[in-house]
Amino acid sequence: MERIHRSLRLHLLILLALILLVPAAVFAQQDDSTPPAAPPSDDECLGCHIADMVGAWGEDAVEAGMALAVPDGLKPDFKGHPDLHGATFAVDGAALSQSIHGQMGISCVMCHTDARTPLHPVQLKAADCSTCHPTAVEHNAKGAHGRALARGDLGAPTCADCHGAHSIVPGSAQNSPTARRNVAAACLRCHGDEQFIAEHPGHREHIDGYLEGVHGQALAAGREEAPTCTDCHGSHLILPKNEPASMVYAGNISATCGGCHSQSEQYDGSVHGQALARGAIEVPSCVFCHDSHNVRSTDDEQSPNSFLNSAATCLGCHDNRALTQRFCMSENVGASFYGGFHGKAYLEGDTSVAACVSCHGTHEIRVQDDELSSIHPDNLVATCERCHPNIGAGFVQDSFHGDYSELTAEADTAHTVKYWVRLTYLLLIPLTIGFMLVHNLIDWVAKLKHHYAKWRAAGGVMRLDKFERVMHVVLFTSFTTLVISGFALSFNWKIPGIDGESWETFRAITHRAAAVIFILWGVVHVGWLIGVKRGRRYFIDMIPRYWDALDMINLVLFNLGIKKKKPKFRRFSYIEKAEYLAMLWGTAVMIATGAILWFEEPMLKLMPLWGLSVANIVHYMEAILATLAIIVWHFYSVIINPEVSPMAMHWLSGNVPEEIMEEEHALEMEQIRRARR
Repeated sequence: MERIHRSLRLHLLILLALILLVPAAVFAQQDDSTPPAAPPSDDECLGCHIADMVGAWGEDAVEAGMALAVPDGLKPDFKGHPDLHGATFAVDGAALSQSIHGQMGISCVMCHTDARTPLHPVQLKAADCSTCHPTAVEHNAKGAHGRALARGDLGAPTCADCHGAHSIVPGSAQNSPTARRNVAAACLRCHGDEQFIAEHPGHREHIDGYLEGVHGQALAAGREEAPTCTDCHGSHLILPKNEPASMVYAGNISATCGGCHSQSEQYDGSVHGQALARGAIEVPSCVFCHDSHNVRSTDDEQSPNSFLNSAATCLGCHDNRALTQRFCMSENVGASFYGGFHGKAYLEGDTSVAACVSCHGTHEIRVQDDELSSIHPDNLVATCERCHPNIGAGFVQDSFHGDYSELTAEADTAHTVKYWVRLTYLLLIPLTIGFMLVHNLIDWVAKLKHHYAKWRAAGGVMRLDKFERVMHVVLFTSFTTLVISGFALSFNWKIPGIDGESWETFRAITHRAAAVIFILWGVVHVGWLIGVKRGRRYFIDMIPRYWDALDMINLVLFNLGIKKKKPKFRRFSYIEKAEYLAMLWGTAVMIATGAILWFEEPMLKLMPLWGLSVANIVHYMEAILATLAIIVWHFYSVIINPEVSPMAMHWLSGNVPEEIMEEEHALEMEQIRRARR
C-alpha cells in the first residue's frame, strides 16, 4: 500500500511538471523570439537533491532518475564502478551553504553547467573546476594524477577527492582536508589503501616511514610548519621522481629541502652539490643520506646519519668500485679508515673518535684542493685541532686514505717510504712463515716416520685388516673432498686462477664425483657388515649397551680425580660407538638429501618445493655437524690424544701396540691373552 502511495505522489509530481512545461513549450513554438528558460535555482536543485529528500524517496528516486541503482557492496561514490564515478545525488544543504562556494554565492549550475532544467538527465558531466581554477586544473592534468585519469584509471583522485565536493572549505580552515595538519591523512586515503599498495609496491615503506620520521612526528605534535606531502611533492603538479621537472627529482631535491633547511646552500657548494648540478644524478642528494620519507634525527640510533652509522652511509658510495672509478675517487677508503686507529676505535663503538663527518663535514664536503675545504692543507691543522689541541704541522703531513700498493712517478716522500716498508713486509712475512712451515713439516714427517716404525715394530694386536684400512682411506678421502667442495659453494672458496663459470663447473663435478665414491663406500660397507663374519661381529660389538653409560660416567670421574681407577673398555668404548653410529646416521642423511638436491627436477614431481628447501637445509647443517664432530671427537682420539700423539698409526699398519691396548681396551686385551693361553 505504501509503495502505491509513493508511486501516486511521484506521478502527481510529474503530471504537475508537465502541466507547467507544456504551455511554456507551446508558447515557445508560437514565438521564436522568446528567451530560453532560466536554469534552476539552488533552491530548486536542493528541492530534489537534499539528502533527506533523496533518502525518503528510496527506490522511487531510482525510478525517477534521481539516483542510480547501487550494486550490492558498493558505495554511491565507489571509484571502481564506471556508472557511479563522480556521481553524488544526495547533497547536504547546510554543508553546501557553509562551504566556500556557498559563501561566495557560487550556484549549482555554475559547476553543473548541463543541468539546464530541473528535469535534467541523470548522467551529468563532471563539474568543470577550470572555469574558476584554470591553473590548478592545468597542473593537475599534467601531473601523475591527471595522467592516470586520462588513461582511464578510475582509482585516480579527482579535485573532489582531495578538496571535497559540496562542502569545500578553504585550506586555512582546520576542518579542511587540505589543511596542513590533514594533508597526510588525505593522501593516505589512497596511498595507504591496501589494494593501492598491492598494485604499487614500495608505498607502504613511504607511508610508515613518513609517520615515524621527524616530519610526521612534528606535524602530529601540532607543529604545522613541519613539512607535509604537498611541500615536497607539490599540490597539483605532482610528477614522478624520475622527471626533471619533479620537485623530488635528484637535481631538484636540494631546492625542495632548502625551502625549510638552510643547509641546502652548504650542500649546493659542496662536491656533491656541484656534481649534481652538472647532471651526475648518481651522487648523493639529501634523500640519499637522510632518506626520503623516514627522515630521522641524527640522535636516533636507527638514522643512517647517526654517528655510528655515518661511516657505512658514506662508504655506500666510496667503497663502490664502479662509482669510484667513474668519478675518479680514491679507492679502498673503507679499508684505510677501518684499518687505522680512528676506524678501529669507531668499530668498537667509541663515539669520541673521528668518523668521516668529523674531518670532511656533513653538507659542506669539498675536495681537498678547494681552499674552503676542511681538509685543504691550509685548513687541516685547524680541523685536527678540534680533537687534538696544539698539534704541530708535521702531524698532518700525510695522506689519511692513501693506497700504498702502487708507486707512481708523482708519489711524494711519505708515500714512497710507506710503499717500500709495506712491500718489504709483504715479502718478509711469507718468506719467514713459509720457512717455518716447511721446516716444521719436514721435522713432523721425519718424526712421524720414526713413530710409525716404532709402532709397527712393537707388533701388538691387529685392529684393522688390509680391507678395512683401504676402506678407511676411501672414506677419509671422499668425505674430505665433499666437505671442501661443498663448503666452497657456501663460503665462496676458490682456487687462485680459476674463477666464474669454470670454477663452478670444476667444483660441482668434483663434489658429485666424491659423492659417488662416498655412496659406493656406503654400499660396500653395508655389504661387509652383512656378508662377512668379521663385519657382522664388528656391528654386534658396536651396539650400545648399558655399561657404556657407566663407563662414560666413571671415566669422567676418574679424569676429575674423584675415582682412583680408570674403567676398562671392551673392543669398542662408548667413544667409538658414538662416533660410528653418528657416522651411519650422517651417511644415510647426506646420501638421501644429496640425491634430492642432485635430481631436483624429478624430485619436484614427488614433493613440494618446500621439501627441496628442507633437504637443502638438512644437507648443509648435517655437513657442518659431521665436519665438526670429526674434528672435535675423532681427531682428538687419533691425533691430539697424548697417548697416541702425534698420530695413531693403526690406520696404516693395522696393529695397535699392546701397551696402548692395555690403556684403551683393557678388557679386550685380557680376552685376547686368555685366548692365547
